[in-house]
Amino acid sequence: MRKPDGEIETQFKGGVLMKTDTEKMTAEIDLMSNCIYVVKDGHVTKIEAPQTGYGEYTAVWKDGKVLDIIKQERVRIK
Repeated sequence: MRKPDGEIETQFKGGVLMKTDTEKMTAEIDLMSNCIYVVKDGHVTKIEAPQTGYGEYTAVWKDGKVLDIIKQERVRIK
């Protein structure tokens, strides 16, 4: 939804809202959300934390941009 001052709200999967100002090319993130945000060509992608709570993400870069995210998840044995 576009607002008169150039600000829009973008909705991500899971219903997370992020305020974005397209004129200034800035975005406001939720500091209470444990996740990773990747910015590529002006678009924001939210990477959720592993469901088990344990894991590792690796960013693969090509030509100065994130190409892929490699996700490794651990299962803790009690």
